Amino acid sequence: MFAVKNASIYEEKKKTLLALGDSMMKREEEKFQKLLDAFTNRQLDEIKPLDFNADSENGEGIKSDRNFQKLCIVLSKYSNLDPSDLTVMKFYALLDHVKDELRKNKQAENGGTQQ
Repeated sequence: MFAVKNASIYEEKKKTLLALGDSMMKREEEKFQKLLDAFTNRQLDEIKPLDFNADSENGEGIKSDRNFQKLCIVLSKYSNLDPSDLTVMKFYALLDHVKDELRKNKQAENGGTQQ
């Protein structure tokens, strides 16, 4: 059912875009503008905006801060540095280093040299 729903949405968008192209080729500016407005509004209706409200418990800003703090905790376990005090370049260098070390440890445990 999911695939059928997506297929019908795809077909509807395809027909609208073909109609837009047709009206553009025929220089039907009024029809083109109406089709474009309707298509744009439909596309915008499909987009669910993220909640960046700072007061919201589930806001994207809060989630981002929490994820950063969790990442800092994980990184601090593998380094004697405080990740939240690092520059951006050093933070990502430490992150890459930890990823490489974890990958090497996993390979050693598996006894292979997979990438």
